[in-house]
Amino acid sequence: MTPDRADRRRGARRDAVSRALLIAVPLLALAACGKKESVEPPVATQAPVEGVPQIVTSADGVHIEYHVYGSAEPAVVLIHGWSCDGNYWKEQIAPLKAKYTVVTVDLAGHGASGANRTDWSMGNFGEDVAAVVRQIHNRKIVLVGHSMGAPVALEAARRIGDRVVGIIAVDSFKTLGQPPMPDAQIEKMLKPFRDDFIGHTREFVKSGFFTDVAIFRVLPGFMAQFGIHGDPKIAGAWKAANIPDDAPENGGSNVRGALCFAKAGPNTRSTQLFISYGDNSRLDKDGFPAFGLVREESLKVWETINSETGEKPRQDKIQSEGNAYLKKEFPNLDYIKSAKVVE
Repeated sequence: MTPDRADRRRGARRDAVSRALLIAVPLLALAACGKKESVEPPVATQAPVEGVPQIVTSADGVHIEYHVYGSAEPAVVLIHGWSCDGNYWKEQIAPLKAKYTVVTVDLAGHGASGANRTDWSMGNFGEDVAAVVRQIHNRKIVLVGHSMGAPVALEAARRIGDRVVGIIAVDSFKTLGQPPMPDAQIEKMLKPFRDDFIGHTREFVKSGFFTDVAIFRVLPGFMAQFGIHGDPKIAGAWKAANIPDDAPENGGSNVRGALCFAKAGPNTRSTQLFISYGDNSRLDKDGFPAFGLVREESLKVWETINSETGEKPRQDKIQSEGNAYLKKEFPNLDYIKSAKVVE
C-alpha cells in the first residue's frame, strides 16, 4: 500500500469514527433518560495494562483475548465482524482513547482467541463480549459492532445489563424500519434452490444476475467479495431471501481459491460471494462451507483486481443506489461484466 493510499484510508476511517460518535451522542442521551441513578459496579478489581493482551474465559470455557486503551468514561467496546479480529479497529484506537476507554475484542474463533467451541451462535459471541466487559472498571459501556458485531452487541447488552448506555451499529441492521418481505415471497424465491441447488444456480447465472456486478470489497491476501446487483430493485428483491446454512461437512474448506457465500450471521446467506486469496480454512468452523474452487491460473487474474478502495464502499449504499453510487464514488472499481455456465 502506498503512503498516500494509506493516508486516505486512515482519513476515511477517522471520518467514520466521527460520524459514529455523532450518532452515539443521542443514543447516550436516550439511554440516560431511562437509566437508574445507580449503576452496578463491574467485577474487575485491577485495571489492565494499556495495550497488553488480556485473556478472560467465556461462559463455555473458550479463552477470549482483548486489549484496553485509555482510562476515561465511558468504555467504548469495539466488536469486529465475521472473519476479522480486534485489529480491524486499529485506526480508531488513538482518536478514541483520548476521550474514552477503548476495548478491542477477538471473538471466539477469531484472532488470538480460542476455537474450542461447538455452538457458534450469536448468543455465545455475546457471552464473549460480556465476559470481557466484566473485567473492565468503567461503570458505563458503549458497545460498537461492525457487521456481524452489531447483533453480537445486542446479545452482549442483554447479558451485561444496566452498565450499557449505548449501542452503535456500523454497516449493519440496514433494514430497520422497512416492512419485512412476506414469508411466502421469500419461500417462492428460495424453493428452486432448495429443490435443486446446482441446477437452479446454473439458471441463476444464465439469467444475467452477475452482469455488471461490482467487486466492491477486495482485501489483498485475504479475499474478494461481490454479488450485490447494480439495479437497486433487483438487489432489494433478493436482500431478504436468505439461504439456510449448510452443515460444515456438506461443503469444502476455505483454501486458496475457494468460492463461498458471505454472510453476517446464521442463515443470512443470499447472493453475495467471496473468493479466498489465501488459506482461510479458519473460516470453516465459523459456518462458511465452500462450494466451488477457482483454478490457479484464473485466481492469478483475480489477484489483479483493483484493491485500492479496500472496505470503503458501503453495502447499504450499494443496495439502495446501485452501480450509480459505486461509479460516482469509486470510479476505479472492477466489475464482472458477464457470467456464463461452461458445460
